[in-house]
Amino acid sequence: MIRRIPLIPILILLATVMIPAARAADPDPVPDPDSKVDARPDLSPISLVRRGWKDFIRAQDYMPMICTDRNSVTPHPNVVPLGYLQFENGVTLDKFHHGGDFGGSETLARLGAWRHGELRLQAPTYLTSFGDSDAFAGVTDIQLGIKQELDPPALRKKGVDIGVIAGFSVPTGSRSLTTTRVDPFVQMISFYRYRNCTLGTSHSIFMPSQFQDDPAAGPVLRRNVTYQPTVILFKHIKVGKEQVEKIDIWTEYAGLFYDQGSSVQLIDMGAVYRPVKRHQVDFRFGFGLTGEAPRAFIGMGYSWLPGRALPFYKRPVEYRYRP
Repeated sequence: MIRRIPLIPILILLATVMIPAARAADPDPVPDPDSKVDARPDLSPISLVRRGWKDFIRAQDYMPMICTDRNSVTPHPNVVPLGYLQFENGVTLDKFHHGGDFGGSETLARLGAWRHGELRLQAPTYLTSFGDSDAFAGVTDIQLGIKQELDPPALRKKGVDIGVIAGFSVPTGSRSLTTTRVDPFVQMISFYRYRNCTLGTSHSIFMPSQFQDDPAAGPVLRRNVTYQPTVILFKHIKVGKEQVEKIDIWTEYAGLFYDQGSSVQLIDMGAVYRPVKRHQVDFRFGFGLTGEAPRAFIGMGYSWLPGRALPFYKRPVEYRYRP
């Protein structure tokens, strides 16, 4: 004998199971017309500006992290990531025994144009002197150059970075500041990082053209070959839950040894702070060790890595660039 299954209890059971499931699956339920919550977006000018500012700051806090050649004399061996554009700016005030000078904005534009390499443009810097009989005011020459990382992966894994900068100046400055010639230069940089400290050094050769007194011919324009050694020590400070290196404190020795003329040697120190990953502010001060060097100087600056300027370069950042 076949028993009949009661249908009414089964239908009630299915209804109690499927109705809550259907409500949970609906991501956008119809709002209650009596509800006081306004679902329309706030399009007021203040709200739009606030929202745009938050989105901008969020975008500026993404990798890659900015890595600059400021504000020390020693440049960094790492280059700007491929396809990215970076601006570095600053001002410096020098005090000599008789007077001093002020320079700004010391703008350097850097573009990651190929793998581990960049193009560089040093814009004219306005210089003016004060309190000296040989007063001057004007802009310096433009400098063009390239930078290339030379460190193989085996050395990079051990914390060693090696880079080279080569370039030349273009005689576009004011009459009192231009060298009137195309003057080449080359810089070799090497950094070694151990835990939260970095030891770096650079060795540079500059060939500025200068007028020199010749007993027979009078003033003659010649190249005054200049050697510049530097040594710098960084201390990296990590901040926040992510342990991001937002602060660097450093001290440095730098010298200029001319083929003709007295040497210029100095000690300086400073700090950089990155409020977000692509922005940096810096501060620097120091004093001279020789008579030709400034008695004291102070400088500050601001640098920005806006983002990718060459969108057709899709290669990602291959490794973390050390600040």
